[in-house]
Amino acid sequence: MSSTSSKYCPLCATTLVEKPIYHALRSTCPACGFIYFLDPKLVIVVVVEYKGKLLLGRRNIDPGKGLWSFVSGYVDRGHDS
Repeated sequence: MSSTSSKYCPLCATTLVEKPIYHALRSTCPACGFIYFLDPKLVIVVVVEYKGKLLLGRRNIDPGKGLWSFVSGYVDRGHDS
């Protein structure tokens, strides 16, 4: 595994495999769908007020695809743009 030192899923103990997810190769569990993110510590949330109301965006990816939320995201290790 190049993206993590873990070999097994922390949720179900299945051997992790690498898959392209969110524009990078990530260790994932083929059994339960767990995705191992390496150090997702930097987070940004934007709260936009317009005419006394708050702007929300509809999520385009899981988890929560299709749900409404504040505009937000995170920076993963090696993310350069």
